[in-house]
Amino acid sequence: MITIKIYNKKDIDFILKLFSNPNNRLYQITKTITRDNAFGLTENNKNKSVYAIKLNNEIIGFCMLKKLLTEPEIGMSIEEEHWGKGYGKKVLKLLEKKAKKIGIKNLKLSVDIKNTRAIKLYDHQGYNTFCKDKFFLKMKKMLN
Repeated sequence: MITIKIYNKKDIDFILKLFSNPNNRLYQITKTITRDNAFGLTENNKNKSVYAIKLNNEIIGFCMLKKLLTEPEIGMSIEEEHWGKGYGKKVLKLLEKKAKKIGIKNLKLSVDIKNTRAIKLYDHQGYNTFCKDKFFLKMKKMLN
């Protein structure tokens, strides 16, 4: 079962492991990360909630919900060995549920233009492209 739980700083080694895989890094905006950067990335505050993605009790990725005033946004990263199993779709639904619960009416995200698997997922889940450059697509969705 897939769940998301507020990220615990003691699990920082998972982030370092995730970024050490070159296939995971292909689609990350941040291509390299230090231990200090990893602590900053996983820091929760009033504008950002970072969650561990858990399969049963094992961390397999992380995701975040940024509660920006103009356009709240989401992001996620899942270990390569868990790609293509439907976990991204489940995490997306959980993030959308959390966003709705705090009154967010629309979400946006950025995705690497080469990450066709993720683009297909977001498209099938109702996200529409509103901006494109040579590296990224920006997509958004109105939540019901």
